Amino acid sequence: MATLDNRNSTTQDNKDNTKGNDNELRKEFNELKNQVNSLVGLLNEQAHEKSSSIKHKLGEDLEKYQEKAKEQMRHALELGSENLDKVEEKIQSHPLVSLALAFGVGYVLSRAISKDK
Repeated sequence: MATLDNRNSTTQDNKDNTKGNDNELRKEFNELKNQVNSLVGLLNEQAHEKSSSIKHKLGEDLEKYQEKAKEQMRHALELGSENLDKVEEKIQSHPLVSLALAFGVGYVLSRAISKDK
């Protein structure tokens, strides 16, 4: 009977040890889960900060390139206007030559178009 009592005592000790180990594992698992959640939160914050920074930088770059495009457009319009003025001056100073040139260009274009048909 002493042997049976020893076995029951050993079995009870094993159960107690298993429950203790189980509780420790649960605590460690919960701690690990909390650490992972904390890490995910930090990563989300960093990603948000980085995306905000990139968005701000892209906005600044877009404004800069829009301004450059506007400036180039203004410059092209100025050049076009200047060249149009020069052509107008040439036509006014040499009207017969301009008329003959316009007639010649029109004739060549009409011949080119009629040959295509």
